[in-house]
Amino acid sequence: GTNILDKQMMGLEKSAISLVSGLRGGGKSTLLTGWMLNAVQDGHTVICYSGELTDRNFMRWMILQAAGKANTIKSGKYENYYTVSQETSLTVSHWLGEKFWLYNNSYGNNYQKVYDLICRQTEEKKADFIVIDNIMALDLSSADRDKYEAQTRFIWLLKDLAKIANAHVLFVAHPRKAAGFLRLDDVSGSGNIGNIVDNAFIVHRNNDDFRNLTKQMYKKPDSWEGSDGTNVIEVCKNRDLGVQDMFNPLWYEQQTKRLKNYQGEKSVDGWDK
Repeated sequence: GTNILDKQMMGLEKSAISLVSGLRGGGKSTLLTGWMLNAVQDGHTVICYSGELTDRNFMRWMILQAAGKANTIKSGKYENYYTVSQETSLTVSHWLGEKFWLYNNSYGNNYQKVYDLICRQTEEKKADFIVIDNIMALDLSSADRDKYEAQTRFIWLLKDLAKIANAHVLFVAHPRKAAGFLRLDDVSGSGNIGNIVDNAFIVHRNNDDFRNLTKQMYKKPDSWEGSDGTNVIEVCKNRDLGVQDMFNPLWYEQQTKRLKNYQGEKSVDGWDK
């Protein structure tokens, strides 16, 4: 559903694993929610583990994205706060049906327990798109290995799961640093992550810092393919086709909290049919 990535990469391949990173507020979770809705729209079954948001807040955002701008209601009390009617909420929930399963951190942060849960539910629900947002919310320490060794082991487990289940596994990892021009090597604490994954994406907020740093690093002119939009998704790695260092603009819509391909794009989800 992110048009330019679909053309560059032919979508997200089954039996593969992807990393999404970005600075806080860059739009990682916003983007992934849209991708999960697109997957449901295309008939896939999605399992999502959310280690940060409560299930109530997560579903409020997801239903708001699915509803579309025409079905949102602006709050009279809070600025930039939008809701949908109960009828729309129920209709979207019914459309999601058994194609979307959300698990929060009721298991605590034990990564082995979370992994075992995801494996069982992937097999039971026959899911083919698995999203973990994010691995940094998990307790990856253990008695026999340090945090970064455990992190690498966990990602290898996810890679095995993608192959066994013939699914695409996508996880979010936060960067070590909180400022500057984020690169793949800045993600988490282990350089192994970039080597293990099949795809790596970084979501940037298209602000003055981003524009200045891209001009410095890539010698970009004032106007180039990544200078448009409110956010930019960067393809840092794509194992199959070798796509990398590609910057693709996206547009954030306040009413629906959705990242769109272009301003004015009307999202088309099957619930309203």
